[in-house]
Amino acid sequence: MDANTSSSSAALAPENDALVGKTYPTDAELAFFDNFATVVDGSDLVRSTTETLKLPPTRIKLKNLDKLPTSNTLDTTRFWLNLRHPGYEKAPTGFWMPHRTYDKLNGHTQMNEIARHSQSNRNLGLDETLILSMRIFTKDKKALPGRGHRVPEEIRKMFGLHHGHNVVGDSHCLPKALAMGKLWSDMHSCSDPSEKKTMASKLQKVMRKTGKTFDGRCRIQMERAMDLLEEAGMDIDQEEHTLEDLEQLAEYLDEYHICVWEVPPHFPFPVVREEFNKGAENFIPLFYHNGHYDHFHPSVENVQARFCFRCHKVVGANHARTCETKCRRCGETNVNQKESQFGVKTRRLKWIMRTH
Repeated sequence: MDANTSSSSAALAPENDALVGKTYPTDAELAFFDNFATVVDGSDLVRSTTETLKLPPTRIKLKNLDKLPTSNTLDTTRFWLNLRHPGYEKAPTGFWMPHRTYDKLNGHTQMNEIARHSQSNRNLGLDETLILSMRIFTKDKKALPGRGHRVPEEIRKMFGLHHGHNVVGDSHCLPKALAMGKLWSDMHSCSDPSEKKTMASKLQKVMRKTGKTFDGRCRIQMERAMDLLEEAGMDIDQEEHTLEDLEQLAEYLDEYHICVWEVPPHFPFPVVREEFNKGAENFIPLFYHNGHYDHFHPSVENVQARFCFRCHKVVGANHARTCETKCRRCGETNVNQKESQFGVKTRRLKWIMRTH
């Protein structure tokens, strides 16, 4: 093979070689396919040239889904759907439909979505260049293993960490991130100015990335992680933690809404991967990437999420105008609506008496 041929082959290589099978299907895989799928249009090869056989587009129909060996259902299983086509010129990663379930996105709604896109973009069409892919989420207890690894700079910057990780060290990254996020949340929800200042000082020591405090930061983070694990009744010597451990820690931290973001492959921005204790009065934001958990501030540009410590919800930037705890009459928060209404009526009565 000459150099030109080699470079051409490299240019045509898929983005992820692991997705391309290099062996024939096993008997078990073929049996699994026969049990749960049917090729509707047939699979006969068509000769396109004297030396080439081509497989035309085919349809695969799923069957016996109620007998699949899984605990997930079509009602609860979440997935992300991605459409790629040369017509999506302004979206190199294609069009994403994240966090859907089958009742929200099935074959009919999908075709309607493609038709809607085609109406405003003539370059789109149902042809051989349209690629559909899915990422299905299942509750694997051993998923999201985290010990403490280096996160690529481009991923860190998406979460606002421009000068390094918040969580440092080669182990216990999950309890470290949770302990750090807990301190951050307690500081924001604290109403006592003096105590709030003390918490801010502690948080600064834990997160500071400059000066001679790096070793001290590692030590403090490990101490807080050990304390959290011990309080939750977990093994303090376990260095790597998974989704199962996160669920156990979330059960202990039941007063904290825990939200974990991640950046999936080829996805242009972070999305929520896991969420625990919705409606809790406090909030711990984390992100996960390739074996590392870290704490971050969710108000960064690529996430733009905030937690309202009054109504206890993850909200957008302009939530202060519409927060349900805000009095519609005086504009203040934490106001008893009946007292406010009585005050308005009293002021109105006094004004009437002055004018008569």
